[in-house]
Amino acid sequence: MNLEPGDVLEQAMIGPPVGGLIDLLIGTRHVLWQPDDPEGLAELVGFGLVARTSRERDRYREVVMVSPDRSSILVMPRLTSADGSHDVREFTGSVVEAEDIWEHVLSDDVWNEFGRWLTDVFVAASTRSEFIVVEMNTAEFSDEPYALAIVMTDNDPAIIHLECNPRPDGAAMWPPGVVPEGQTISAPLERHSLDVAGLVIADAVRTWSESAYDVAVTFCTVDQSPLMLDEL
Repeated sequence: MNLEPGDVLEQAMIGPPVGGLIDLLIGTRHVLWQPDDPEGLAELVGFGLVARTSRERDRYREVVMVSPDRSSILVMPRLTSADGSHDVREFTGSVVEAEDIWEHVLSDDVWNEFGRWLTDVFVAASTRSEFIVVEMNTAEFSDEPYALAIVMTDNDPAIIHLECNPRPDGAAMWPPGVVPEGQTISAPLERHSLDVAGLVIADAVRTWSESAYDVAVTFCTVDQSPLMLDEL
């Protein structure tokens, strides 16, 4: 590891690992970070494998530990392994200035990758009886803006429910809204609906967030049966 004895690590809430970058919220400061192994980091973030911090009851954010010089992060496991050990992963990288790569930060490619990543994260969360809320990556909790996705497995029939606030005016994948407070979409639980859910949520988020690096995913537990993908 790059760490030295006596180094003091800082905890950071993490944003989506897309476009080869990731946002780290360290206290109230944002750091845009470029990992040397973005694919390896993206395999972990968002899939129930990374340590979490509690936002409020039954709401959690994923966190990592950041080295003092920002040259590496430690990804702590959410759960211990079968032998009781903790498989800590270190990723090296460097801080980048968003202004230097602004065209990439705001690009359609990053937003589309964010939507595809959200789909995978949403499906994985549903198999753990969780749902996801996309909100601004801030230290303080706020009621809005937000966009959420949940599979209501115990409904008869089961449905996928998407919700956002404020209303996503101009979002191509959402129907016109009639009230300013928000908008909802519900659909039968089918594989096709699951496969596009993240893209639909990203479409709404784009109406109130300047970039995909300004948001984070909050995981919320729900008392219902987990999604069984092999039954679809």
